[in-house]
Amino acid sequence: MADNILISDEALKIVQTQATTWSALDQSGKNIEQLKAFATQFGGGAGVAVDSPLTAQPSPPAEVVAALSQLQQDQARIASLQRDIQSDRDQIKRIQSTMRNLIIAAVVVVLLIILFLTKVI
Repeated sequence: MADNILISDEALKIVQTQATTWSALDQSGKNIEQLKAFATQFGGGAGVAVDSPLTAQPSPPAEVVAALSQLQQDQARIASLQRDIQSDRDQIKRIQSTMRNLIIAAVVVVLLIILFLTKVI
């Protein structure tokens, strides 16, 4: 009985358009959540006028997706730079520790030489 139901092409297009619209709405909701997360990481700011579009098709959803992609790249770059900074800080601490140990060793050697010379003289 279900095999006899015919759906017109126009109705099928409407259903497909509605499904596409709902998918776009769901993705927009996810994009909003990502933007909120980025807002806490990058700080708020005044509105900025964008002179050139980020995409060839400058529709608001496409622009948001492109902006999110750029923010994710910036976030990855910042994380990488923060790891580099921490690595440099760790290396500085190691060098300072080595320097401190060398100074202590030099002081001990100088004191031993002074003690040896005072007993010899």
